[in-house]
Amino acid sequence: MKNILTLLLFSSMALLAKEYYSKVEPYEILTIASNVSGQVIFADEKKEGKTLDSKPYVKIDDKLDSIELSNVQNKITLLQNMLVLNEAMEKNYNEMLVKKQRNYDNVKALKTKAVIDKDREFYDLVTTQNQLISMQKEVDNLKVQIN
Repeated sequence: MKNILTLLLFSSMALLAKEYYSKVEPYEILTIASNVSGQVIFADEKKEGKTLDSKPYVKIDDKLDSIELSNVQNKITLLQNMLVLNEAMEKNYNEMLVKKQRNYDNVKALKTKAVIDKDREFYDLVTTQNQLISMQKEVDNLKVQIN
């Protein structure tokens, strides 16, 4: 009885079956485009419409970009070398400033020194301070250019 009921149920479902159509749409649409101009050297048309792997689909002539990249890398290397040298100069200016400040403080307190000599020491101190500030600005400017 159970088998007859099951057979009757499945046969009635087969009589009521109809065809249904559905539209299949892609989950995600990707457009491959290039933001650079250049001559297309290679295009693998076999991969069109397929999932891409690590191999390139399109290769564009990048000779000029490669040269520009090399030049930029050389420029960054030179700027980093300049930064190292300028930081060493900044350290030297700091040491000079400490000594000139001490020298000026010693001369300023002397009553036997002429005012002109005291002023000369002061101007020398201020000149060194300005050179240090200028060097600090140059170091900061190089850091900005590198980054």
